Amino acid sequence: MRRKHQLTYGAALLVGGLALLVLAIKPNEKTRIEQTVTAMARLCEARDAAGLAQHIAADYRGTIGSTRDEALESTRRAFEDLDALQVRILHVETDIVGDRAEAMIVFQTEGSFVLADTKSRLPFKNLTGGTDTKAEMVYCEFAKDGERWLLTYVTFNARTKLTRFPRTVAFLARQ
Repeated sequence: MRRKHQLTYGAALLVGGLALLVLAIKPNEKTRIEQTVTAMARLCEARDAAGLAQHIAADYRGTIGSTRDEALESTRRAFEDLDALQVRILHVETDIVGDRAEAMIVFQTEGSFVLADTKSRLPFKNLTGGTDTKAEMVYCEFAKDGERWLLTYVTFNARTKLTRFPRTVAFLARQ
């Protein structure tokens, strides 16, 4: 009887340990959003608009009312002028409520683009920012689609949202 009790107890410990291991390995929702952001950065570096489309929701809306198709077309055109691009994700802070999420993303870009009329290359750092900008910041909204998070909105006009992202404020203060 004691041996059976020990085997049952041992099996329970093994199953419990495996369950904890699976939970530790399975990414949480914040990690999934961060993985989506990183994947999108790599696709931008590869200038892969079709791959990027896989991470953008059908109901995406841009800051000026652009649709998903319009945003992807302008991205394709921008990629045509890029000769090289590196995107470095510095910080991601997320706020998740159910199947919706908001994120503040701080990043740096570096690379070069081709001037169409001269075919010369012009290097840039932080293409979207001023010369004294150390990092760029975007506010994004995501919607959950099965196990994935898809981008539904993005704006560079993110300063008004900063009060809701205290870790991002602290991160920027250290820069």
